[in-house]
Amino acid sequence: QIWSQYQEQPGLLDPFLEEMIEPLMGAIAEAVRSTPRSAVSPLPNLHLLSSLLYLLTTVRGYKTVSRFFPHEAADLEPCLEAAEEEASTGQTETWSTLYCLTLWLGMVLLTPFDLQSIDSGGAKSLRDRILDLGLRGLRSTSRTRDASAWMLAKLFTRPDVHGAGALQSFLSWTRENWMLPEDSEASALAVSGLVFVRAGTLQAWNQTLKAAPRSVLKTIWTQVLEIALRGPA
Repeated sequence: QIWSQYQEQPGLLDPFLEEMIEPLMGAIAEAVRSTPRSAVSPLPNLHLLSSLLYLLTTVRGYKTVSRFFPHEAADLEPCLEAAEEEASTGQTETWSTLYCLTLWLGMVLLTPFDLQSIDSGGAKSLRDRILDLGLRGLRSTSRTRDASAWMLAKLFTRPDVHGAGALQSFLSWTRENWMLPEDSEASALAVSGLVFVRAGTLQAWNQTLKAAPRSVLKTIWTQVLEIALRGPA
């Protein structure tokens, strides 16, 4: 209720943002670093703290709030593991935790380092795992969709990612998911799901087009525009 009083002039909170955010995010980060796959074990109130952070983003905006999140390269894998675990549970009542973890992941991706240099190995590369998490988030009906679009834009604008063809992969994914499958019935559930997918996809492209170098975008811009102009048909 106190934060909501600043909705009309959220900038008044700026001098106090760091001291409000750091205790919340610091506790979350410590738990994630210790046990990424079960951060709730050392921090039982993980979801409550995430909800508080989300409420703050509704007043001051997630881009401003996330600036105070940790952004060390060493945090990428623990954060990704925690986000993957949270996404796999599919619990709708704790979506704010995945929302905050996705924002944190986006902040870490802004740090200049080669993803391969910290990849501990596995069936999938770090890049592919982050991409899979983001694409799944674009289908969400919650604000996780916003965070996923923003995080994917940070991923796609990295030189070590767009040079590896990630944007072209996302373009192919966009084509495949833009329309209802021909063999599916146009049920209300399918149509509503498609609405969220399109909204999330457009958000991701919007964020990416604003940040990616022109040299990268010039090869795919006409294809992106063609998809967007298809409209809701």
